[in-house]
Amino acid sequence: MPRTEHHTLLLADSEVARLDIDGTNLRLHFSAACVRLQTAGAAPVEGYARGVVWHLSGARGDGAGQVPGDAFGRLREGRLRHAGRWQGEVALPTDLAGPLTLELQFANGTSLSVVAQALRSTAPEPLPFTESLAC
Repeated sequence: MPRTEHHTLLLADSEVARLDIDGTNLRLHFSAACVRLQTAGAAPVEGYARGVVWHLSGARGDGAGQVPGDAFGRLREGRLRHAGRWQGEVALPTDLAGPLTLELQFANGTSLSVVAQALRSTAPEPLPFTESLAC
């Protein structure tokens, strides 16, 4: 049966729980990923999902190679450059071969820029989606 639901992660307003580094691998754990749910024949619905993790391989920072200790919380802005194009939204699940650049601006003022060779997302199936009640 064809998939009738499509999820898109919106970097702005997503919340990051933590970043883990293991050599040149970086894992970005979202505590609440801002997600747009599109179901065939219905209007898109925005909300949040738990359990989304981005795995960036071949990653290196643009600065001293360290992830700032305060790189967590709500994202004010975020964008990903892949195949020569910047985007603030990424399909879930995703599996991209690089090179790519991820730029994040946290609400607490922290900035992070990472260059990587690949990005893969993981999330529970079915995705635990909660519709936003924002007006």
